[in-house]
Amino acid sequence: MLIRIFLSKNFIVETAENGLEALDIIEKGFQPDIIISDLMMPDIDGLTMISQIKRNKKCSNVPVIMLSTIDRNALGIDLSKIGLDDFILKPFNPKDLITKMEKLLHKVAC
Repeated sequence: MLIRIFLSKNFIVETAENGLEALDIIEKGFQPDIIISDLMMPDIDGLTMISQIKRNKKCSNVPVIMLSTIDRNALGIDLSKIGLDDFILKPFNPKDLITKMEKLLHKVAC
């Protein structure tokens, strides 16, 4: 909720309570410019959700930022292989998130 409030100042934000709801929103036609997901969520985890989104031809090129309290090295997974563009360890500075978002959105726009 805090991320939504912070990002809503500069972006149009669509949120989901969990990974299944996010998948449903996308299935119903919502086309995000960027996806920010937590790793640990109810119903399905962020990695599963992202791998399913990346198989969707409409969203396969959408940049993805993963947030987690678990260090990426501790996961033991090559996150780029499942389609992650960036990873942010919690807690984090919201300004850092916006910087990473802008960088990825600029990269996609070019």
